[in-house]
Amino acid sequence: MIKHRSKQSGKKTPSRTGRLVPFFLSAVGGVLFALSLPKADFFVTAWVCFVPLLFALEDQPPQRSFFMGLVFGLFAYTGVFYWTYMPMSYYGGISSILSILLMLLLASYLSIYTSLFAYMISWSKIRFSLPLFVTVPVAFTVLEFFRAYLLTGFPWWYLGHSQLPWLSFMQILDITGVYGVTFVIAAVNAALFLILKRIIGTLKTFPLRETIIATAIVAAVFTYGLFALHREERIYESLSPITVALIQGSIPQNLKWKPAYQDETVSIYEDLTITSLEYDPDIIVWPETATPFFFQDSDRFTPRIIRLASENNVYLFFGSPAYEIRENDRIAYFNRAYMLSPEGNMLGYYDKRHLVPFGEYVPMKKLLFFVDKLTESVGETQPGEITDPMETEFGAIGTLICYEAIFPEISRMFARKGAAILINITNDAWYGTTSAPYQHFSLAQMRAIETRLPLIRVANTGISAVVHPTGEAEMITPLFRRTIAIAFIRPCPRTTFYTRFGDVFAWLITLCFFTPIIIHWGGIIRDKIFKQEVS
Repeated sequence: MIKHRSKQSGKKTPSRTGRLVPFFLSAVGGVLFALSLPKADFFVTAWVCFVPLLFALEDQPPQRSFFMGLVFGLFAYTGVFYWTYMPMSYYGGISSILSILLMLLLASYLSIYTSLFAYMISWSKIRFSLPLFVTVPVAFTVLEFFRAYLLTGFPWWYLGHSQLPWLSFMQILDITGVYGVTFVIAAVNAALFLILKRIIGTLKTFPLRETIIATAIVAAVFTYGLFALHREERIYESLSPITVALIQGSIPQNLKWKPAYQDETVSIYEDLTITSLEYDPDIIVWPETATPFFFQDSDRFTPRIIRLASENNVYLFFGSPAYEIRENDRIAYFNRAYMLSPEGNMLGYYDKRHLVPFGEYVPMKKLLFFVDKLTESVGETQPGEITDPMETEFGAIGTLICYEAIFPEISRMFARKGAAILINITNDAWYGTTSAPYQHFSLAQMRAIETRLPLIRVANTGISAVVHPTGEAEMITPLFRRTIAIAFIRPCPRTTFYTRFGDVFAWLITLCFFTPIIIHWGGIIRDKIFKQEVS
């Protein structure tokens, strides 16, 4: 017997075009997310990027929502990380097609987080009937927090990072870190979604409570920001300044490691340094691996660099590769920063601790035995062990080498140990004029606000700058220009709430995230045990 479906029964089956609309909306949301970041800098789009996705998730089962979150993430993170193909293709010897595929693989991995975000929204609505105004900010904040630690951590560009151009809103970083900003933006997205639903008539009542709460939170964060800006400016201006010379050598990446170019590299830094002396700097800073040789034992070049410091009575801070011979004559290589005193003595050094996967080492090397490092340098780098800041007459210095500037726990560690200044040296030549140098610089700015320490940033090809404790940047250098920047900073050892307690806010939100899940599954387990006992 053949059964005919009644035309009157159930919902209408959506057309093929109708089924694609949610995925289109998800893609639009992902594009809005990407546009909020440097160098596009349409930071306002972050406040609405979830709205199209939330419309797409309306009445969708969790499994289908997962794939919509995947689409959102693919468009978002492809837009953010499109530049990763460049070092792989131009410097890593990988074909353009394979480089693009690897970039898409990275975007796909990061999209798992947005997929879980979308899944959790639909699942929690079905299981717990939780309002979107709660689940959206809680779920997204927790998933960003997880990304900071899973697989060695990759906190490169979160939703909250997008608001850096709005400094008065970012001052809350010294309390909550970036997760507080992410939470507020996500909550506003949820409130705007509900307001739009009321406008188009799919929501019966105006979401007054959500609107008032969202507005109050934004107003509170903004008010604190205005207060903090005034407070920090007053404190900072009361301190004694020192003069800093930022030396941007702009050494071409394809020449940097060639032995025949070493003499010219040293000469470039010597000439720029000597030129900067007319401004009587207290400290001169060169970028990461400014000396493409082993400073520790180069008979030819090391004396020249020592003389620069001793003959001109100035502190000299610079990056250099280093090595250490260990048992069985095994050589361990390091990415190192040195500090020379005005007398030419080595005050100390710092070895990079958080290394770049596939750039400085190959993770899971036994499994990925066929993969080599993508970057050209002396060898596979080992993580350092030094955690103390370097002492100078004007205060202790905490060092962030390249990629370490994206990890707040490293700058917090130095701040807790009494650092008065943060110095970030890097080499972003790999990324050309893409958005990567702008993103990297913006992430370094965050560290100054979180710790309320001035930050000196010097990059081989830019962006170099000085960042004040409010996040305001000065003497920002252009990309790929050999230049000197002279700036004043005021060393000021501080201990903020975030420095002392870290991601307390994120942990509290994580607790809120898991509590209903634990209660739900605990109830199921309890009921099963009870039924077994009764039977």
